[in-house]
Amino acid sequence: MNNAQALIHGDLHTGSILIKEDSMKVIDPEFAFYGPMGYDIGNATKQH
Repeated sequence: MNNAQALIHGDLHTGSILIKEDSMKVIDPEFAFYGPMGYDIGNATKQH
């Protein structure tokens, strides 16, 4: 959490990703911050 490598979404889930045939958008960035690149992937794949 102390390594600011990239802009992180902070609350990435399927409701925040809009996919069309030729594009993809990630919405709802209210919890965005700078942190480690793997944060969103690790957070989205953890078990609840």
